Amino acid sequence: MPSILSQIKRSITDAERDRAERQYFVGHQFTRDKIDDLRRVIDGVFGPLDLQPYYADRELKQEHILSKIVSKILLTRFGVFDASGLNPNVMMELGVAVALGRPCLVIADEATALPPWLQPYVSIRYASLAMLTEKLSQVAEGYADAAQVSPLAQPLELRKVEQVLEQAPYGQRGPVLIFDEGLPAAGDFRQALQNAQQCFEVEATYPDAAVVAESALRATMDQVGRARCCVFQISRLAPALLYLALGLAFGFERTLFLVAQRGTAMPSNLAGLDRLEYESYGQLEREFADKTRYVFLGERVQSAASEGELRSEQERQRAEEILQEARLVREAGDLEQARALFKRALELDPFNRSIYVGLHHLYQ
Repeated sequence: MPSILSQIKRSITDAERDRAERQYFVGHQFTRDKIDDLRRVIDGVFGPLDLQPYYADRELKQEHILSKIVSKILLTRFGVFDASGLNPNVMMELGVAVALGRPCLVIADEATALPPWLQPYVSIRYASLAMLTEKLSQVAEGYADAAQVSPLAQPLELRKVEQVLEQAPYGQRGPVLIFDEGLPAAGDFRQALQNAQQCFEVEATYPDAAVVAESALRATMDQVGRARCCVFQISRLAPALLYLALGLAFGFERTLFLVAQRGTAMPSNLAGLDRLEYESYGQLEREFADKTRYVFLGERVQSAASEGELRSEQERQRAEEILQEARLVREAGDLEQARALFKRALELDPFNRSIYVGLHHLYQ
């Protein structure tokens, strides 16, 4: 899935910028107690400071919900994120804010067992609404003046990372990051993706999204910031760090792919976004290879497009001849020679889907 951040930036109007100047973003679970009670507390503290909250559910737009959320996080003065319950939508929104370098005020009720990687960045723990009101009042003016920035907004040297990305040729930015449940059952899922990527010769890394160490957030930020692209397995068992990493990928403008078993309930922030749904690991392997081939061969494709190069009819014909020869050699059992022929055909015609299919069958 290509990044949507550039499109969002282009679509922002002057009126939206002016309106957001006195707004702050609020992310929380959409439960009745949060909508009624938590909002009343937050509005009561920041309202007298001439600041208006932005709640995503109060605005209806034509584009998918994540688009308007990213737009508001980018424009508003700061964000208040209630991490109570480690809600996937809130984790995503927090990840976007962190990647964009926006000021973040993270709060959580004391009933939530926060993972160690998140604990240092939670500014307020509360056992009651009265306690939350008191603690929010103590920090509100600092955020109203945009003078207070959560340490979450500054743990990564973004300028240094972007310099690395600019200097590296396209396709050599880093590994493909694959975030999954991190459970023993993930073995089949990983094998399917590994099979799908073999013919592209890409490096895949599987960060442990279930890790709870205090250093996990900084390590995840660095990995996502340097990644070539990111793959996320959405499931009911997906850990909180996976969703935060998903928000980071949006904010860092990494190419990303959403993968889910058919019938999986998706977080509302992901509604309307393209995703690969599968019923079997064999289907996942085939469709993932087909869906990602232009990304994994992006350097070759982009170079051809930028230079205005069009493959001549002679080259395409020659590629087809080599493809036929490669199939015969493969059937004869000489896999190494077949592999070399498939790659030769690919050099002549990188847009020929039959060549990818042939390579894929070879690795099977």
